[in-house]
Amino acid sequence: MNRRAIRKLTNVLALGLSALATAIGLFFLAAILWTLLRNGLAGMSLRVFTAMTPPPGGSGGLLNAIYGSVVMTVIGILIGGPIGMLAGTYLAEYGRTAASAR
Repeated sequence: MNRRAIRKLTNVLALGLSALATAIGLFFLAAILWTLLRNGLAGMSLRVFTAMTPPPGGSGGLLNAIYGSVVMTVIGILIGGPIGMLAGTYLAEYGRTAASAR
């Protein structure tokens, strides 16, 4: 076999193994998603989102967790937003000049 044929065979083999690995991974992801939806949709109700988090062993909701996530996201935006805008403005105004001066 010449060099070109070996390279083509290697390419086809690698692509086939990659496609097989992708198919196996997607199958398991779909199985996990199906199990999650099948078992989880039965427990979904408005009470899950509006009731306070219970003590261990009690029944309740996720309101505290949702509120905490929203508060942390807002604080992160309030801190990171201005810093990101100032950094972008600085790099747009002085980034080229500082890089070419070196």
